[in-house]
Amino acid sequence: MTDLNTIGHFQEIIKESFNQELLIKISLGKTKSKITELKNVFIRPVMLHGEMLLSFTYRYLTQDKTQNHNLQEALQIIKGLLDKDFMQANLFDNSRDVQLMISKKGKITINMLKPSMPLLQTLNHDKIKMRLIEPEGRQYLQQLGVTNSNF
Repeated sequence: MTDLNTIGHFQEIIKESFNQELLIKISLGKTKSKITELKNVFIRPVMLHGEMLLSFTYRYLTQDKTQNHNLQEALQIIKGLLDKDFMQANLFDNSRDVQLMISKKGKITINMLKPSMPLLQTLNHDKIKMRLIEPEGRQYLQQLGVTNSNF
């Protein structure tokens, strides 16, 4: 009988969710050390150059850093972060939420919960800017110098 409460089992859940295109996001939190600069890591799927990747946003005290990785690299990075830096991971997908918790003694618990996140809207890396007034067809914005002929 295999133990379902392991980081390896959590990695299998991530792989399944990613391959079935159900993954919305993963968040790593609850740092093991209070003096670390790294506070959270947020991971979401993105489509870059026709390839599905996982975008890691490392949230530090004073800045955010973003890196993109394929699934195999991402699984190894997540394992390393859980082994070294974090005590909690949450996976959100369209069918369920999965929570991994590591106690101070190193005991791992995985809980399956009902889905709490809305369906993923877009996988595009570039976000469409939300504008209060759409510039298309608004000649007065160009005349006022607010936009140019491109927008």
